[in-house]
Amino acid sequence: MFKRLALAVLVLVAVSAHAATAIRNVRLFDGVRVVPNATVVFDQGRITAVGTNVAVPQGAEVSEDMVDTNVTPQCMATLRA
Repeated sequence: MFKRLALAVLVLVAVSAHAATAIRNVRLFDGVRVVPNATVVFDQGRITAVGTNVAVPQGAEVSEDMVDTNVTPQCMATLRA
């Protein structure tokens, strides 16, 4: 639970401070399957890319130390709200 809260705070702060933000090495649950070592890219407060082979925009703020952090659709929907 703490890691999810920390992730939400990290992303919200990063999204407000930078045009593009990427979080890497998360365990993504898309509602159907678990995707290990996924990357989520946000740009101007919106999710722009999700997956294991995602290009991170040049100049994006990147958080790579997200190993063992779970990201779910509900978590991403909350971050977008």
